Amino acid sequence: METQKVKTCFTITFSQDQYQHARSYVEDMKRHPQRVFWRGKEGKSDDEIKQFMVTRYTDFVLYKPPMKPRTWLLWFGPFLILGIGAA
Repeated sequence: METQKVKTCFTITFSQDQYQHARSYVEDMKRHPQRVFWRGKEGKSDDEIKQFMVTRYTDFVLYKPPMKPRTWLLWFGPFLILGIGAA
């Protein structure tokens, strides 16, 4: 194995094949930043995939989850921890 330099905060060691495979994904993501990357996407809209993810993993998978009792910890937890730390 050889070490490839990757722009991260740490060094990752992997083979040349793994590097090329990951690089192709990165290049594709740069060309299409709003695309949902998921193998099951075939024929599904982004909204259908988001709904599937929410159904399976709850609202915690959303970048901006809705404000409701179940997600209050996501919204107010950082302020609570900050308040406890400041006390």
